[in-house]
Amino acid sequence: MPAGFVSLRFSTCELPERMRIPMWREEFGRGIVHVDIEPLSDIPFRAEATLHAVQGVRTVALRGSAMRFKRSQTNIVDGDDSIGLIVSFSSRSELSQRGQEMELGAGDAIAILHSEPVTVTYVGGLQFGLAVPRDALTQRVTNVDSLTMRPMFAEPKRADFS
Repeated sequence: MPAGFVSLRFSTCELPERMRIPMWREEFGRGIVHVDIEPLSDIPFRAEATLHAVQGVRTVALRGSAMRFKRSQTNIVDGDDSIGLIVSFSSRSELSQRGQEMELGAGDAIAILHSEPVTVTYVGGLQFGLAVPRDALTQRVTNVDSLTMRPMFAEPKRADFS
């Protein structure tokens, strides 16, 4: 395993129901990903996330109840200027940044800026995130900021009737 490799797993499954939301908000939301989290359903809350980090590149795989992640002016003081890629695997997500709103379906992806306020509404299923340090991309991509909030839609699936 490379030096500096970090792997974390968070799960609310083993916690009493009354402790799930407070732990998820504090430990995962504020402590790790620097966002405020709001559950969007009255059903018993559950959430699982696996995070990996090496040499500034971070990944997160998330599964759980519907929730809203909000990275506000208060959160961005952490200095994280990464470019994020969010992939919605099995459900839909809604994102808002720079005055634009987008909806992603299963298989769609979108880039966001961690250095600016953003809201991600996750409605369930599996979601994957990748964060790459801005410096690593700006050396290779011209005007990387212009690529944010431009969805990459999954190819439509064709029926195979053979």
